[in-house]
Amino acid sequence: MKTYVPDADVLAVFQRLRLGDRISRTAETSFIVTDVVWDELTGPAVPARYAEPAVEMLNRLAGSATVLLPESPEAATFAAL
Repeated sequence: MKTYVPDADVLAVFQRLRLGDRISRTAETSFIVTDVVWDELTGPAVPARYAEPAVEMLNRLAGSATVLLPESPEAATFAAL
């Protein structure tokens, strides 16, 4: 399984083309969405009509948020990417 850490622009295209559902069902990939990218797509500057579908798509693609503490295995994996 391949792991991707896409930029907000890529995920915005996924959202605009409504690909999140299809990718999450069919692709043998996993996605890591950084806090910066998450905020770019769902933060306070983003209108709710875009942010709400983005949250749904991000949860489908990347799952729920995981805090990357320095000593966690997730942080070590992310650092290795």
